[in-house]
Amino acid sequence: MDSVIGIKRLNPETNLPFKRGDRDERGFYFVKYKGNNLIKKNGFIQECWVKNLDLYLKNAANLKKQKYEDLKKKIKNGNIIINKRLNPKTNDFYKKGEEDRYGNIFIQYQFGHITKDNFYDELWKTKKQYFDYMILSTLNRIKRRSKHKNIKFDLDFEYLKNIFPQNFLCPVLKIKMEFADKSNRLNPSLDRINPKLGYVKGNVAFISFRANSIKNNATFEEILAVGNWLKEMEKQNE
Repeated sequence: MDSVIGIKRLNPETNLPFKRGDRDERGFYFVKYKGNNLIKKNGFIQECWVKNLDLYLKNAANLKKQKYEDLKKKIKNGNIIINKRLNPKTNDFYKKGEEDRYGNIFIQYQFGHITKDNFYDELWKTKKQYFDYMILSTLNRIKRRSKHKNIKFDLDFEYLKNIFPQNFLCPVLKIKMEFADKSNRLNPSLDRINPKLGYVKGNVAFISFRANSIKNNATFEEILAVGNWLKEMEKQNE
């Protein structure tokens, strides 16, 4: 049976589909098109409009949060059992960075998004989408950290993409980096070259988590001293 496809009514001011926040002649705000399962007799998709957009979004966020908390309680109390689909290659749970047979890359199981047969929904990306997703995730994480710790920040998505090593080689240890499960020490890590200057253009570089953990907050002299000491110890034990 063919699915019914509705038509999105256009904003007469832009001649484009309505966007959230657009206002009509009544003073109401557009929220969303309701989907192809709700088609008017004239073939147009039904629309959601509200008088107070801020209040609507606040109530929607509270409702979503409450549903999330209710689901957590049900799972904790054993009232509902949610399954995770296994990776057929490993017979274990999927880990971030693993590929399926189509070349798509696994991101995460989505808690709060449950399929009809009680499995966690999954978030997947194509290889190109995955790289962009991980760069954007890094940017957002660093931005939040900078705001929380009052660290100077002026980075953007395109800048981070441009400075990422094209060959994926860590510039410090010359090992191949990979966006994978967070426990993987080969994960790319955004490092401040001079911690005092903050996350600003010209002062950051992608290096492996392994290299970053070695560097941590140590000075050049301290790292060199440790390296020289280890080298001397190895000589004595030959």
